[in-house]
Amino acid sequence: MNLIHYEHNHAFHHQDLCPFHLGLIQQEKNTVCNWHKKIEIMLVKQGCGFIQYGAKKYPLREGDLFVINSEAIHHTYSDEKISFHFIIIGEEFCAENGIDVEQVKFEEKIEDENTVRLFHHMISEITEAKIHKKFPYLTRARISVLMLLADLCTNHLANQTETSSNSAQSEQHVKKAMLYLNEHYTEPFCLETLADHLGLNKFYLTRIFKKQTGQTPLTYTNMLRCKQAEYALSKGMNITEAAYDCGFESLSYFSRIYKKIRGISPTQFKKNNLIL
Repeated sequence: MNLIHYEHNHAFHHQDLCPFHLGLIQQEKNTVCNWHKKIEIMLVKQGCGFIQYGAKKYPLREGDLFVINSEAIHHTYSDEKISFHFIIIGEEFCAENGIDVEQVKFEEKIEDENTVRLFHHMISEITEAKIHKKFPYLTRARISVLMLLADLCTNHLANQTETSSNSAQSEQHVKKAMLYLNEHYTEPFCLETLADHLGLNKFYLTRIFKKQTGQTPLTYTNMLRCKQAEYALSKGMNITEAAYDCGFESLSYFSRIYKKIRGISPTQFKKNNLIL
């Protein structure tokens, strides 16, 4: 499972008539840092926390609406737990309706009751379309997404400033590091190997990685491992096998890191999420 581009959005499926994915993340402590070309919009349903958005950090609380622009590195985290609705909108759907996701950038945090109302309306229409799976429900779902995008284009375009070449280069280094770790997280972690692969000084790499993601490369690697371990556990693998299969070198280390990152023990997760 490719974790780098998709965290909660790994279930995205492109459909010609419904090229977007609506979902709900419930009681989440941390999501894996990721990025994708699609536009993502999230609405906090319950709880509070933060979203790391590139080098910026925003507080999140119930009722907040947040836009994740195309290619932006991001992840959410909370000292307690946070629940949120999200929609991921395919770039082809945007392009067909005059929105170039690479050029058009929206404000990140939206404080507009009308925009929030449109988001709730969209949830209702897409939910109906999922149930009925036919005209006119699919058409109404598409219209509701377009209404939300039209509102963002009309009222919430970002004031774009020139990104310095150094900042853009740092972001690309971090994305390459994330891609490498996504492919090698089952192997023993070695910062020197990662830095050599990228042709960077390990201290410089750690600094820019932490700035863009809010995490060290090791923390990010352990989050990847925990996410993959959850998948293995939910499919019936025992805890010891999942720990070693996902790159942890001891069961005790896995249990300690997993509880620190996810807020519960691997045993609790397995009991709650076993897929029969």
